[in-house]
Amino acid sequence: MDSMRDDEKYTNAEEQLLYLQKLLDEEDTSALKELFTELDILSIARTLESFPAKTRDMLWEYIPEEIIGEVLAEVDEGIRADYVEDLSASDVEQIVKGLDAQDAAEVLDVADKAIKTSVYASLDQNIRAQVENLHAYEEDVVGRYMDPETVNVKQGVSLEAVQRYIRIHHLLDEESQQIMITDKDKRLLGTLTLIDLIKQPQETVVDDYMDDPFTLNDQMKVSDAAVLLRSKELPLCRYAIAMGYWSGS
Repeated sequence: MDSMRDDEKYTNAEEQLLYLQKLLDEEDTSALKELFTELDILSIARTLESFPAKTRDMLWEYIPEEIIGEVLAEVDEGIRADYVEDLSASDVEQIVKGLDAQDAAEVLDVADKAIKTSVYASLDQNIRAQVENLHAYEEDVVGRYMDPETVNVKQGVSLEAVQRYIRIHHLLDEESQQIMITDKDKRLLGTLTLIDLIKQPQETVVDDYMDDPFTLNDQMKVSDAAVLLRSKELPLCRYAIAMGYWSGS
């Protein structure tokens, strides 16, 4: 039998928080675990941010261990620091294992120097290089928040070849929306949407359907970038920030 009856289901964020508090008061551990299994990463992060520290400490216990790292990367920096503060190097190593470079950088950013050094040594060589590159930037510049794991293909390649390449190497994830088209010197020429990649004639080349790129300099202040993106009615998202990877001097 489901732990949540039909008349108990929430229809908005406020009702969800009230329901969650009810489960805590009733110490309904099975329902709490089920709830956090059903929520996506961003929803879990926003939920944690909605509760005071004492309640939040209890809620962490019901979040599946395999997604703790992703949740930590999404929550407010202060909450992230509070969680990581009492962890050992081996604990942090387990948390960042399997994370992409951006998420790993967010988690390690709040760890002390000794733990950070220890965990660096355990990272995949490619991920470690990307994390170190991100940490080389000041916290308030665009480069610090770039996504280094974009999907890049060279100009002149057919859509069919791109799809085959992506399938073989398992390159796309839930956040992927664009493919970066580059020249032989790896300079960004444009972007191709996944929709065009799939629906357009497969014998055509990426150049035929690529859009002009919107780029940000990697040394631009995040606040200035946000103003610029709003003025152009573009979302401040990982895709837009990733463009800075190609425009940085």
